[in-house]
Amino acid sequence: MTLALEGLPAVRDARVVEYRIDRTHSNAYTAWQRMGSPPKPTPAEFAELIRAGGLEAMGLERSAAVSGGATRLALLLPRQSVSLVVLSW
Repeated sequence: MTLALEGLPAVRDARVVEYRIDRTHSNAYTAWQRMGSPPKPTPAEFAELIRAGGLEAMGLERSAAVSGGATRLALLLPRQSVSLVVLSW
């Protein structure tokens, strides 16, 4: 998918970080299933579920060229996923 952004400040580049929730990223439910779906997770399992439910960045911060206050970002999203894209300059 292509994300087109307009109305950005007059800068040359923006820093981009993408966070994703899908089957394998930022998903405590999938982690719980991998554990065997324990009805009462141990303290260590519970800590792992908390960690697994946090937003996970998809790779390193990248750069996006901004021209005329606009940029386009190509994103490859698996089915049943959502991404949070954070731009900063």
